[in-house]
Amino acid sequence: MARTTRLVFLFLALTGASVFASPTRSQIPGGWTPQRKPAAEDLAVWDKVTKELNTGLTSMGEPSTVETQVVSGMKYKFSFDNGDQVTVWSQPWLDKLVVVNVHQTEP
Repeated sequence: MARTTRLVFLFLALTGASVFASPTRSQIPGGWTPQRKPAAEDLAVWDKVTKELNTGLTSMGEPSTVETQVVSGMKYKFSFDNGDQVTVWSQPWLDKLVVVNVHQTEP
């Protein structure tokens, strides 16, 4: 019995199970971060989207919030005060930047 208890404890310690038991955990691995005000790095990505991709998204202005998701690179979900959202996928090591989705609440 004591050996089993030690093995279970060792397994939990090695797998980081305490992270999964944390009640204050706010992000699921592979999931989107909570919405937050865009940092300078986020706004640099948005600036690159509007200036280098020539997508016509400049008229949307500056995003009010952003969510991020680690994928093979980084996804950014930019949200605007009027409810519009633009999702962008970035792989900077490949110099790749793609607008994945544009959701506009008003035409």
